[in-house]
Amino acid sequence: MTSVSLPDQVRAACARVAARARSVQIDELAIAEYAAGLPQPDTTDEPAPFTADPETGAAFAICMNAINFGSG
Repeated sequence: MTSVSLPDQVRAACARVAARARSVQIDELAIAEYAAGLPQPDTTDEPAPFTADPETGAAFAICMNAINFGSG
């Protein structure tokens, strides 16, 4: 019996919820344009984008969570 990882279980559960959503939907065609408009994190010696200005840090966190939980 193959064990399914916790992140895979979370992604699957999120996919089930998203598939049944009635009041909210994802505009797949808008994702690329939205992502292109996100501020780019500084790639210098900053340890993480969370140390940048609050708006950049929030945009980075939202984007990473969308990738992590939206890929299922």
